[in-house]
Parts: sequence; structure tokens; C-alpha cells
Amino acid sequence: QPRRDDFIPSIQAFESSSITEVARHRLLAEYLSDPGFTFEVANKASKACGPLQKWVVAQVEYADILHRIQPLREELYNLEEAYSRSRNQSDMVHQEQLYLEQRIAQMKGEYAKLISESEALKLEMEATNLKVTRSTQLLLSLSHERQRWEFESSNFEAQMATVVGDCLLSAAFVAYIGSFDEYFRTEVLMPSWMDTLDALRLTFNRQLSITEYLSRPDERLQWATSQLPTDDLCIQNAIILQRFRRYPLIIDPSGQAITFLMRQYADRHISKTSFLDPTFLKTLESAVRFGTMLLVQDVESIDPVVNPLLNREVRRTGGRLLIRLRDQDIDISPRFTLFLTTRDPTFRFAPDLCGRVTLINFTVTPSSLQSQCLHRTLAVDRPDIDAKRSDLMKLQGEFKMRLRILEQALLKAISDAQGRLLENNELLRTLETLKREAHDITQKMETTEEVMQEIAAVSNLYAPLAAACSRIYFMLEQLTELHHIYRFSLPFFFGIVSTILTPGLGGAGPSGIAQDPTERVSRLIHGLFTLVYQRVSRSLLQEDHLTLALRLSQIRLSVADMVGWVADEELQFLLRTGQGSGSAAVLTYIARLSPSPAVQALLQELLLLPSLQSLQKDVLQHPDLWQRFVQGQKPLEPLPAHLTADPADRPATVRAALRRLLFMKVCQPEALAVAAQEFVAAVFDGPGPSGFLDLPTPDLAALTAGEADPYTPIMMCAAQGVDPSSHVDALTKAQGVALLRVAMGSPEGFEAAEQALHKGVQTGQWVLLQNVHLAVDWLGHLEKRLHSLQLEAKTHHAFRLFVMAEIHPKLPGSLLTRALVMVFEQPPGIKSSLIRNYTAPGRRVGAPNSVRPAEQERLCLLATWLHTWVMERMLYTPMGWSKAYEITEADLKWALQVIDT
Repeated sequence: QPRRDDFIPSIQAFESSSITEVARHRLLAEYLSDPGFTFEVANKASKACGPLQKWVVAQVEYADILHRIQPLREELYNLEEAYSRSRNQSDMVHQEQLYLEQRIAQMKGEYAKLISESEALKLEMEATNLKVTRSTQLLLSLSHERQRWEFESSNFEAQMATVVGDCLLSAAFVAYIGSFDEYFRTEVLMPSWMDTLDALRLTFNRQLSITEYLSRPDERLQWATSQLPTDDLCIQNAIILQRFRRYPLIIDPSGQAITFLMRQYADRHISKTSFLDPTFLKTLESAVRFGTMLLVQDVESIDPVVNPLLNREVRRTGGRLLIRLRDQDIDISPRFTLFLTTRDPTFRFAPDLCGRVTLINFTVTPSSLQSQCLHRTLAVDRPDIDAKRSDLMKLQGEFKMRLRILEQALLKAISDAQGRLLENNELLRTLETLKREAHDITQKMETTEEVMQEIAAVSNLYAPLAAACSRIYFMLEQLTELHHIYRFSLPFFFGIVSTILTPGLGGAGPSGIAQDPTERVSRLIHGLFTLVYQRVSRSLLQEDHLTLALRLSQIRLSVADMVGWVADEELQFLLRTGQGSGSAAVLTYIARLSPSPAVQALLQELLLLPSLQSLQKDVLQHPDLWQRFVQGQKPLEPLPAHLTADPADRPATVRAALRRLLFMKVCQPEALAVAAQEFVAAVFDGPGPSGFLDLPTPDLAALTAGEADPYTPIMMCAAQGVDPSSHVDALTKAQGVALLRVAMGSPEGFEAAEQALHKGVQTGQWVLLQNVHLAVDWLGHLEKRLHSLQLEAKTHHAFRLFVMAEIHPKLPGSLLTRALVMVFEQPPGIKSSLIRNYTAPGRRVGAPNSVRPAEQERLCLLATWLHTWVMERMLYTPMGWSKAYEITEADLKWALQVIDT
């Protein structure tokens, strides 16, 4: 009923699905099919029934739709039911999954805990085993170190007991010993100081090695890398250069100390200057201010400006360190270091200067020179062995240095360790690494034994040549005892060594290397002695040529392949004699051989030499032969059997020649020169005609092109009356070179010489300075000028300097050492002098190949004969002439020019 209170709510709550199919068909048939059942009719009848009519229609239509989709709804219901069941099952599975995951996580935790405990136990076992292994290995690896430590520990007390004496010896060594040579250091000063310490009852180590005590292996390796020679003298000098308190003054004739210092301190930007350099003061002030090292050469010309530096006259003003140079105060850096050097070993410094510096003598030693010559020889003849030798020396030095560093690092690592050693893994790794590396280095050093044997075998093959080089050079240094002008530099001698090593001189084909190494060395040795005699003889007077040859013979007989050919006492008999005694028969017979008591004494001493004992019987068995030999007019004929030998037997030939020389010295001194020449020929030439003593004619052109250079002058020292300028004139004319000629001896000559030198240096012209013996003081400046030019290296390569002087006792030794000296003197004998004077260059006016008329040629020959006769007679003044007249080759030159014109 529409008027019911619940009508509208019932309408709103009506479920369309409650309409049955029967009811729906009934409504359709009874109401909805009626055309009058419309909204308009119902609404017209009642405003409330109009909407109700639409609701009924809609409900019927909706019921129809529900009916049609009922299968779908049923299927959806079924699906929803299935979904619900599946969802419930999924929830159950999920819950079970969560439970299982929780269990798995719990089991994983328990498993991880078990694994962790297992790993902890395993790690602990491994750590324990590792500690045991490490401790065992450590004990084994340190066993050698333990022996060394125990040895050093046992010696520590002895070292401490001698430390005072050792320090005193070392301090005295650094302070005072530098100026002396190797022999005086080791044989005189050190024993004397040790005796003083004994007298003062100070304990010291008698086997103290200054080199080992004051330097480390790594330092010595660094010095060798900086081209310091490896002999004891140079290493000792390097120690002094490292530990000096007074600035060093270095005596360095060969220049090896300068080379070492420039390379050793290159990282500190060491600079080089000279007291003769115009910019010296500026360079000095700059080095003092900025604390750089300064090497000053030519200290013989020392400037007083360095006195405040040598005296350490430093004062502090307001936090600044000041020193006064000349008229101004400048800052001085604490890093400033000064080295003073000189190339003149004969210069005598003032005592006050010596007391303010540390003198260091870098004069070359025999062992150093022998090592250098061996190195040069191997570098040319066996470069492969020389490379191996250099690498091995460097490698051994590095090995020793590395071992020393490792030993120190090992001790430092142990001393710096904290806690237990076996628990300090870093320390154990460090110790193992150090010991492993030390073991590897030791093995590498052992593997070099084969290489060392190969190097030693080849070095021993060339050692006789190197030893001969060393002995010859120091023999040349002793020639100054014969004459002041006999001075030869180390570069001059190295030039000889380089020449004999030049391919082609070995006599073995194009390469010059003999197939047989022994033959090659023998040829090199012979070439060395021959070339030394040829190049040195041109700088000697005629009277000293034979002396040089005899000294070379003595050295040659000391070389390995000739050792034992002659007895040493026989060679010494040439130099000294004494008194001897023998049997009565010998003494009686010797008295009959010669009426001279002096000859009798010498014969007796000679026959009593151990190597000549067999001659005593021969003298008794053949008295007539020996008497004729001693008193004969022909001293070399006839010869007793003991004084002759088969020419094919070289050792016997040399012995016989030496014994003839000894008997000539005793019995016939006037024949000594002839016997000496035969002895020299036997030593160097063997069977056949003598060739060693036959000197080639000096070739000035070859000398100028080969040995000379812009910084090595050719010094012509002429005897009185000899003018060698014609040789220079002829050479310049032949080569078309301009020659600047300056005559010294006047103030104008000095200025002209300076101008000529400046022009020649710039343009490459040749300069001839004549009569320089009249300006000996200026010659010292000339040598320093040449040295400065060499340092600047700006000289024209074609420049050559000829210095002409008479033989004078005040010619500076520094210039004589630098120059290539040629001695010109009147050849002995009329024939040789006549040939030389007549064929000398520059004797002909006009074309060189022109032919003079016969009359003119005769006049030239007569003029040459007269000049030769006068000069030969001049040699015997005051017997030939009452005094030595000023007659020279210039007189002959002008006489021939008058004839030619």
C-alpha cells in the first residue's frame, strides 16, 4: 500500500533478483503488454504512480537481464568460490613458507656459527703452524747473521779499546797526509804515527784500513761511477775531499780530480773558474751568496781576495752571516764550498797558504796508470771483455752495497719491532724479504765466477802490456833528472798508447788484430817501446838518446815474456859498483889481466856476480884470450866464448850482449857506447841489422796534423847556433797557411804576441813565437792562456802555435809538459851536418825544383862546407875556438840567399 509507512523503504530495499520468472512473465502479460500501461497515463492518474510505473518497468527489464546472465553469475560464483578456496590454500602455504624460511634462517645462523667456529679453529691451527714454520725458517735464515753478529759482538770490545787511537790516526790522515804520494803515506807517515801512538801507550788497530774505516761500499761505488780511479791513493783522496775542514787545494797534473769533482757534484751545480778569468770575482761572489760549489783553477796565481774565505772570517750580524770580499760585505751561505786546483806538481806554495788549506795530491800512481792502460787496451782490442769487466765491476759494487744496506735494514727492522717477533707479521715478512734478497744476491755473486775467470784470463794476457806502459811513463817522469826540458804529460803518453792500438799496427791484416792473442800482445809491446823511443827521442839531446834506449831495454827485460833472460844483478852492475872478494887464484890472475887497480877491482866484482860464476873457470882456462880481450886494441874482437851466442837463440844473444856491455864498462869504457847499441839491438831487434835505434827524420807536417792541436803547441828548443824556423817556413809555404811571426824579447813583443794569438785563435792562422827564452816569465802566462782556451773550446780547429827558444834552464815546466817538444842541435860529425845543412828546407831561393848552374851550386856547397866546419869546431870550445861565437843557421841561410840572388 502506498500509504504504508514502510512503502518507500521497501521500494528502496527491493531486490530485483527476487522476481521469479513466473512473476516476470505474468507482469509482462498482464501489465506491461497493455498499451495503456504507460507513464503518462499513470502519472496523469496519480503523480505518485507515474514514477512507480517506471520503477516496475525497470525492475521487469532488470529481472529479464538477470535471468539472461544467470549462467554467468553462477559461473562467477563458482569462480569466486574456487578463488576463495585457492586463497585460503595460498595463505596456508605462505604461512608454512614463512615458517620454513624462519627455520632455514635459524639453521643458517647455526651453520654459520659452526663454520665460524670451525674456521677459527682452522685459522688458529694455521697461524700456529705458520708461527712454527716461520720461527724455524727465521732461526735457519738468521743463523749466518747470528755468526756475524757474534763475531762483531766479540770484536766490539777490541774495537772500543782501539777507537781513540783509530780516530787519531784517521784524523791525522784526513788533516795532513793528503799532500804526500802513496809511498810516503804508507811507508813513512803511517808507520811513524803508529810509533808515536805506541810511545804514548795509546791502543790502536795495526791492521786499520783507512779506506774501509772512513768510507762505505756504496760511497766508493758512487765515486767509481763519477770516474774516480779505483787505486788506493785516489780513494783516500776522495775520503779527504768528503771530510775536510779546511778548503782543499788539489794538485792535479792529469785532470782526473777535476773530472771527478765535476761529475760527483753535478747535482749541486758545481761551477768552474780560474784565478786568471776576468770574471773570477763576480763568479766567486755569486757562489758565496747562493751556496754553490766553486772549483777554482790555476791556484799558483791565487788572488788575495780568497784569504777571508780561507781564514773563515765569517761574522754574524742580525741573523745574517757576512764575509768581506774586497771592499764589501756579502752574505755567505753555509752550503758554500771552495775547491782550489793546480796542474803544476812542481809549484811551491807559500807556507801560510799551506797552513790554511787541505793539500791533496792527485798525482797518478803506477797501479792507477796500469789499470787505466789495461782499460784502454781492452776497450780497443777486446771491447766485449771490457764491457763485461765494466759491468761486472759495477755489479759487484752494487751487490756489496746492497748487501750492506740489507744488513743494516735487517738490524733496524729487528730493533724497531714491537711486541713478539713471531706475532709481528709485517716484521716477519720484512725479515724474510731481506734474507731472500740477500740470498739471491749471494747466488748472483757466485754465478759471476765464470765471467770473472774469463775476464781474468784476458786481462792477464794484456797485463804485461799495461805493466810496461806504467813503468815506461814513470821512467819518462824521471828524465827530468837528466835535463830540465825533458817533461812529458800523461795525455802525451796516452796518445802513444792509442797509436799502437790503432788497427793496422798489430800486423794482422786489415783489422790489425792478430789471430793469435799472444802474438798480438807481443807486437803491441814491441810497438809501444819503438814508438816511445821515436817520439821521446825527438825531445832529447843526442847525448841522451842511448840513455833512453838503455832504460827502455831494462824495462823491456822486466816484461813477462823476457823475465829471466838476464840476471838482475848484471843490470844493476851498469848503475852501481862496489867492492868484492874472491879466491886467491882469481885475484892473482885479475892482477895480471890489467895493470890498473881500478880495473882489477871492477873485474873482480863483476866476476863474483852469482850469474857469472862460470866465467871464473873460463878466465882461468883461457888466460891468453881474456888478456887479449881486456887489453886488445879492438875491444870487441876477439870475443871469448861466454860473450857470444847463436843469433837464433835470443835469450842467449841478449845475455851475451849484456855481458859484453859489462866488460866494456870495466875494461874499455871508450867502447861502451858501441856495446850499448849492440845490447839495445839484441833486446829489441833480435838477429839482423839494428832498426830500433834508427830514428826516422822528424816530420813536422805529420806532427802538426796528427799529434798537435790548437791547445798543444809545438815547442822547438834549439841548441846555440841552430835556427829551426826554416822548417816552419817551409811547412807553411808547402801547405799554403798564413803564418804570424812574432819575435819576443821586448815590451812590444808581448803586445804583438797577444794580438797574434788572438787573431790566430779566431781565424785559424798559425803563430810562430821566436826567442821566447828571452821572455820566460811570460811563458807561464802563455800556458795558462792555452788552458783557458781549451776550457772555453772556442778556438779555431786549424790554429797551431809554434814556440821557438834556445835551450834554457828557466823555461817553465808547465809549458814544456803541455807542448810537443822538438830539440834541434848540430848533428854530430862533419858528414851528417853537411848533409843536413845542404838539404834542409828553405835553403833554396826560387822554385823548389829549379836547378842551379854548376858554378852557383859549387859556391853553395863551399858555403855550406865552411859553415859546417865552423860549427863542428865550435863544439870543442875553448879548444877549437877561444870562445863560442854567435854563429847560427841564419848566417848560412843569408849566405845561400846572397849566392842565389
